[in-house]
Amino acid sequence: MNEVNTVGGGIAEKGKRMPFIEIARLIATLIVIMQHVPCGPWEANEWLIGPALALFFLLSGFFNASKLAQMDAVWLWNRMKGILLPYLFWCFVYWCGTCFTWEDGGILRVFGVGYAPMLTPMWFLRDLMMFTLLSFLLQKWRIVLYVLGVSCLFINRWDDTLAWPSPYMFGDYVVGIILGTYVPKLLEKFRNVPNRVHLALVISAVSLVLCHCYFSSVSVRSCLWLIVLAIFSLPVLLEHFMPSVFCRCRQYAEASFFVYCTHIFIVICLMPLMCAVLYWWPSGEKIWWLLVPLIYWVGYGLYRLVMKYAPMWLKSLIGVK
Repeated sequence: MNEVNTVGGGIAEKGKRMPFIEIARLIATLIVIMQHVPCGPWEANEWLIGPALALFFLLSGFFNASKLAQMDAVWLWNRMKGILLPYLFWCFVYWCGTCFTWEDGGILRVFGVGYAPMLTPMWFLRDLMMFTLLSFLLQKWRIVLYVLGVSCLFINRWDDTLAWPSPYMFGDYVVGIILGTYVPKLLEKFRNVPNRVHLALVISAVSLVLCHCYFSSVSVRSCLWLIVLAIFSLPVLLEHFMPSVFCRCRQYAEASFFVYCTHIFIVICLMPLMCAVLYWWPSGEKIWWLLVPLIYWVGYGLYRLVMKYAPMWLKSLIGVK
């Protein structure tokens, strides 16, 4: 399998990727797609999107920890370049697709400098670059980095415009660094806990999400880390009880970063079809939920086409080493 800089992760050494982690990223990417399809509000979504994004930043900090500790400037340059190129490319493509529309902020609005990126999901890449750079600069004063990061876990975003990074996302990133530094084998140990523990995590998370749809006494934020653990546990259960599904998901997971970058374009292309459906079936808005796996599958198909016919583009734009 090609070495792909998937969402939330660094460029891994060949042969050392953990399939259950890749599938966890795939699940988180599906949740992000679910957040962006125009099917109206769904209470469970507010429970799932936060843990999905926390998982991305947590894994990125975890896998970057060793290189950050080495103060490897060459790695930092390659890492930043591997994030910046896709960020600029996909923002530019979206800008071209909107007929070079200039909104408030001009070119700064297009690329998310002091404004939410015009291609909104790209805020993740922008923030990941900033978190990586800040963590690298603070490596000589790790106590400052750790105190700042852990404190940020409890600080909410000061606006909802996505113009600036979220403090609590930086906290997730730093928690990943702490775990990657002091418990580097944590993911392997987690994978090897008894299946009944993984099953308990998944059932608990699903039960709380469903209960919240009917009762408001449970706090979303208080269950964030439980849901993160459940997302990690689900692929482990698939590997043990549904190995064929696990293998297929592992195949699709290699395209998670590409799908993350392109899914908005696929949603836009599907809008005329959905408008036609809604014309004949006014209550059919919820069909968008059923299209989430299809959107990922279409993105995966595009990924395979680019890999086959324009592999150099793939290397430049999604971090293939």
